[in-house]
Amino acid sequence: MIDVEPYPNPVYVNDGKSTTFYVRAGNATYPLSVKETVSYLNLQKK
Repeated sequence: MIDVEPYPNPVYVNDGKSTTFYVRAGNATYPLSVKETVSYLNLQKK
């Protein structure tokens, strides 16, 4: 089993055409829209 600590800052993926924010949920990874990303990051601050 690998235990990875959360990174303290958001990390974005830039493929040269667009920048995407991903979130992990269980063993899956999901891209978020700009609106979803803002909501997610605001919730993480609390």
